[in-house]
Amino acid sequence: MDYKLDSNGKEAIFWRGNLQNDHAAGTPQFPGLPPNTTTLSNSKGMAAGLTSVLKPNLVSTFRYGFTRQGGETTGILGSNYVTFRNIDPIIGTNTGLARIVPVHSFSEDLAWSHGAHDVRFGGIGRLISNQSVDYAKAFSSATTNASVIKGSGTDLIPAGLDLLKGDTTSFEYSAAAIMGVVTSATANYTNKVDGTVIPSGSPVKRNFVNRELELYAQDSWRLKSNFTFTYGLRLSIMPPVHEANGQQLSTNIPIGAWMDARGALADQGLADGAAGIISYLPTSSSNGRPYYPQHNNWQPRIGMAYSPRGESGLSRFLFGPNKTSIRAGAGVYYDLVGQPLAGFIGSNSYGLATALSTPPNVYTTAQLPRFAGFNQIPSAPNAPLFFQPAPSTTFPISYPNAFAITSSLDDRLKAPYTMNLNFSIAREFGKGWFVQGSYVGRLSRHNLVQRDLAMPTNLRDPKSGQTYYQAMTQLATLLDLQGVKIADLPKIPFFENLWAKAGGNGFTPTQVVAKDYVENNFQDGDFTSVLSDIDATCNADGTSIFKGTALSSPGCSVLGPYSMWSRQYSALNAWSSIGSGAYHAMQWTVSKRLSSGLTMTLNYTFSKSLDIGSRAESTGAFGGDFMINSWNAQQLRAPSRYDATHQANAYFIYQLPFGRGRAIGSHMNKVLDAFIGGWELSGTWRQTSGLPFSPSNGSRWATNWELSGYATVNGNPLPEITNNKNAPAVSGAGGPNLWSDPKAALAGFMEQMPGQTGGRNQLRGQGYFDIDSGLYKNFTMPWSERQKLQFRWESYNLTNTVRFDPNSANLSLTSTGKWGQLSGTLGDPRQMQFALRYSF
Repeated sequence: MDYKLDSNGKEAIFWRGNLQNDHAAGTPQFPGLPPNTTTLSNSKGMAAGLTSVLKPNLVSTFRYGFTRQGGETTGILGSNYVTFRNIDPIIGTNTGLARIVPVHSFSEDLAWSHGAHDVRFGGIGRLISNQSVDYAKAFSSATTNASVIKGSGTDLIPAGLDLLKGDTTSFEYSAAAIMGVVTSATANYTNKVDGTVIPSGSPVKRNFVNRELELYAQDSWRLKSNFTFTYGLRLSIMPPVHEANGQQLSTNIPIGAWMDARGALADQGLADGAAGIISYLPTSSSNGRPYYPQHNNWQPRIGMAYSPRGESGLSRFLFGPNKTSIRAGAGVYYDLVGQPLAGFIGSNSYGLATALSTPPNVYTTAQLPRFAGFNQIPSAPNAPLFFQPAPSTTFPISYPNAFAITSSLDDRLKAPYTMNLNFSIAREFGKGWFVQGSYVGRLSRHNLVQRDLAMPTNLRDPKSGQTYYQAMTQLATLLDLQGVKIADLPKIPFFENLWAKAGGNGFTPTQVVAKDYVENNFQDGDFTSVLSDIDATCNADGTSIFKGTALSSPGCSVLGPYSMWSRQYSALNAWSSIGSGAYHAMQWTVSKRLSSGLTMTLNYTFSKSLDIGSRAESTGAFGGDFMINSWNAQQLRAPSRYDATHQANAYFIYQLPFGRGRAIGSHMNKVLDAFIGGWELSGTWRQTSGLPFSPSNGSRWATNWELSGYATVNGNPLPEITNNKNAPAVSGAGGPNLWSDPKAALAGFMEQMPGQTGGRNQLRGQGYFDIDSGLYKNFTMPWSERQKLQFRWESYNLTNTVRFDPNSANLSLTSTGKWGQLSGTLGDPRQMQFALRYSF
């Protein structure tokens, strides 16, 4: 998936992990930090408890715990800077961040035994403070990014280079860099709620606090000696996280409700502006609201355990005498979202930590400034909105009509939760063998996903009932798929009625929109750039709505400019709790307890996982897929990025039966035993079926202005994925490829149509395969049997099997020369290590 902005300007990503007592100077502890960045981290804690026997059957346990976790990255950035997209900067741009998180916890647990009941109830309270000193917005920046030039950078491509069609992305980014076209700037400003301006180069200090309380009660009811029924209820009271010193703002309109209003207006054929203007005011004011509502989460749990006696007849044959257990359970479990979102909130708070970027798709290459130095953001006399001034420090304050790409938080956020289900039957057999079969289910609701609250609406024409998505899809089908010439295009009611002003000079409104698509957008499928031309930067009276620019467009709709866009935002990324998922699995385990020198376990899982947002396990990052169409979340519903239909793993440890005290050679002498005895083998095996992946729409913006989406299967037969280790390339040098014939595979895909998301996780590549082994020889010292020397030979990926990571494949429809080529593997090449261990 491609983005209009790169990762520096698109979204805030935060990292979570455990750091314990490791200090380093000059050595990066976080991935991606430059070698000369200093990182320090530490954690400490204490705990105390008191247990009291109130009655013979009533016991009270009180505990207090304190932990303090701290981390600091000094950063090396000391000025404004300019970068080139897809090219590493020659100067370090890391900023400093120090964070201290003290947590006080108090818990009380009561255990009451009464007949067949074992009742437990109590609670825990947590006082959490997340104190940070953050330099992320201490300096401003600029970049060369062809995607935000008017027409997505098509004016960088010289006339006559039609051979580049389909391979434009890399060319455009490289051309912008070589020409030194500084396409966009991000002006950062920080201040306090009282209007105090924080000087450039100074950090933002925040202290995000929340108070959590959880209460529970449960009963384990022993109905029979072999049957126990457990039930309980947990209540989590989670007030929203807040900034302790009042450095907190809220929008005048709930941001999620604002998006809903935009959608409702569009369906009635009304302009977007009636949804209101977003402004920000202190949370402490009379109209202020918290970041999200308080979450009072009821979490019921239920379970049972039954062990059939199996004393005679068929029962004894099936279950054995006390050899079988049957277990089942279900429960609701809520996630804690306050502190994980604190970092995102703190860095995306307009008016306090403000980032104002150059509006995208407004300026041509000729209007934009040129590179003047890595530490100098150039002036732009021909692009007055290139570097935007600081906002007012008086609240309330409206977000400027800057057509910005920025971030926020849906303040109707609900707590994500899962419903966990399980049922298992376990049977013990003779000689230490054990078999268990299980069903495991996990149903998730209110998952956090990212969506664009400001994406253009799907405006409906009141006269014909035709929507924008329907009309633009019809136009794209005629132009791109059927090859109809502009002069032969039929009238499409949506454009004829709502863009009636656009007709003239022998062209119908439909044909004028088609001309803009064909002439101003070199890359087929860039439909939102056309929409920007006819709606966001249109000429209502023959002049540009952006003073000082030289734009041309077909003219506005009969509703005026910004009938489908927000004047304030071209993209407003927000975390919303609208995700869902479902996991169902059959799991089998066969194991053998250690006997006769052998212990082993074999596990097999047959499963299916579906969701609307997730990431592959290998990425190790927070969050998941961005919603391409915020108006239809279910378009993303597909197998999870980590879904593997079949998974199997096994391990064994086998002490070879040779040597003194073993089955073979039990009485051999010590000299012979030194060579023959004491040998031990171990091994592990893991294998999965293919992992899902998605081809990208590339630098095309069919549905969402900021997100390109996924390629769509067009009906042509797709060749089998063979993971060829030396396949030809569509152009240039060949190499490892998903397909033996990548050209044939490329012919099976097309860009997505307007309003669509494309095919998420529609293909399967290779899965994991790994065998590790260990060979050990134990020597008993001749002077003492209590002293031993062990030789170890351990091998990882013993068979040196290469499995390609499908997520490393080049699968962009606008950069097809290396279509399908693979650049990463699942796992590492074979490694061996040797060791000696002396124990006494």
